Amino acid sequence: MAIGYYDANFESNVEALLQGMWYSELPELIDITRIYHNMRNVLEKIGRGDYAYYKVDDNGFIIDFKGIDSPSYLRKPGVEPITYYTFKRNKSLREMQMVNLIHYCAFIYNSLYVFDDIFAKLYLDEENSEYISSSNSYLVVGESFSIDLEYDVEEIDEGVFVNGNNKTASWIKMEEGKMRIQKNQKSKIYFIKLDIESFFPNLYTHYLARIGQREPYKSLDVPQYYYDFMDKFHQRINDNQTKGVPAGNFSSHIGAELLMLCVDYDIRKTIGERKIGYVRYVDDMTFYSDDQQELDSMVISVQKILTNYRLRINGNKVEKGKLVKNQGMKISKVEIFEKFKYLNSVDNLELKYEDFFDFKCYIINLLETGRIGQIKTLLTRFLNRMNEEKILFNEIDSWFYYFLSLVFEEETLACHIYKILNKILKMVSNKAELLEELEEKRKFVDIHYSDSLIQIWHYYIMTENMNEMDRLSLFSKYIDAFSFFNANPIIVSHFIIQGNNKNRSVVAYICRGYKEQTGEDDWKSRIMFSKWWLPIFKIKMLDSFNYQNFLGTTLFPDVLKDLAK
Repeated sequence: MAIGYYDANFESNVEALLQGMWYSELPELIDITRIYHNMRNVLEKIGRGDYAYYKVDDNGFIIDFKGIDSPSYLRKPGVEPITYYTFKRNKSLREMQMVNLIHYCAFIYNSLYVFDDIFAKLYLDEENSEYISSSNSYLVVGESFSIDLEYDVEEIDEGVFVNGNNKTASWIKMEEGKMRIQKNQKSKIYFIKLDIESFFPNLYTHYLARIGQREPYKSLDVPQYYYDFMDKFHQRINDNQTKGVPAGNFSSHIGAELLMLCVDYDIRKTIGERKIGYVRYVDDMTFYSDDQQELDSMVISVQKILTNYRLRINGNKVEKGKLVKNQGMKISKVEIFEKFKYLNSVDNLELKYEDFFDFKCYIINLLETGRIGQIKTLLTRFLNRMNEEKILFNEIDSWFYYFLSLVFEEETLACHIYKILNKILKMVSNKAELLEELEEKRKFVDIHYSDSLIQIWHYYIMTENMNEMDRLSLFSKYIDAFSFFNANPIIVSHFIIQGNNKNRSVVAYICRGYKEQTGEDDWKSRIMFSKWWLPIFKIKMLDSFNYQNFLGTTLFPDVLKDLAK
């Protein structure tokens, strides 16, 4: 067994796994395409044992990490994740994390190594289709990994613009998902929907190892060492803790899905011959039946199964009722195209004030009826038309101010809206007034949305549309507003620009702050295992200067040097 470097799906698998390194609603943080072009060489060198950080067995599989000099404030040999927050539909925060790239390379390597022995068996062998028959959380579509880090079940169920590494694969995933739901619903009268409480934070990494000895994997005779690796990997990337896996990347999604396929197996066994339909997306489980009492009894049965994995049902999120009342299509592109002809016209159209007013009224109605998925569909199409240069604006400033205010009305729309705001800034010749409005809102964002997707996007579109002097001024304001301990490396990375010796201020800030925080004399061997790896690595990619006599020396990790070429 080994990585099939010349297999037809090798390139698409590498691309997919790289795209899964962070949540799809984050802005572009580093040049993934550049890393992708260097990845084959890095993977081959890992297999040869050329890097100091990977413990490879005699068969060429990574069984653990070595030579990891953890920051002094972490549990050894753990590394520090980068934490940020997204918004749930109920306005509460969902913690997300970015994984250290050195470690994520090991996940990519091992996942490619076992693709045929685990993932192809599960998803490509029709004889095993029963094992994935209840899941809409696909890991493989066609012949390759398929990335889907959505967290809005409504959007998945109703098929709005599924995120994915391939549009065709995403469409297939969406269509098969809808078919699976319909197949289980049939003409059933009742449904009950269950949600696992704090799913990712409550997953114990040791169970990612134990599932290799459970069904369906026991029957498939799959290699245990990948499951053992997933246990160790999720400990190492999260301060060496055993409780919780970081949401927001494909490694945790794979681990969680492999575990939940065991739960699916046990649930189907419990259902037996009873006429109960069952479909799951990540940790949301929906059951269908003509007997409401039978569905109620499934709650106890499912909880007994989840107890085997130290998980529990979220009692506050149990939904049940008659299925017909829950089947109204909330997302409709046809409705949007009928309402806004300019979103499907072949002509270039200038939007006038009445178009602006109609747009606002429609959004108000969607907000009042809770059709957030429909708003995302509308905003996605609106941005696409802007990118195609099919939309012109009569009062472009009014649109900008409206969209900016909409961010704070419905936080789950942040990514979609900020992309539109960024596009407007690229379109206008005089950005000063719009940037001034963003600056005024920045203070509000820093106070109320620190470390959130909103703050990340707000600084991103500002730095993307500023000159070098204004960007430095904004950087000074940011580091004055937040202590080094509370500063977010993702936001700091927005201030990095291309050019030799162009990033002195950022490097000085990071290195000085890290040394003051830790007091480490050997900080150069530790800092790339802290949360500050991201901006330092980005500097390595964009700036050839040997800052701190570190970035150009042997102390800088070779694997990151090779990825940054």
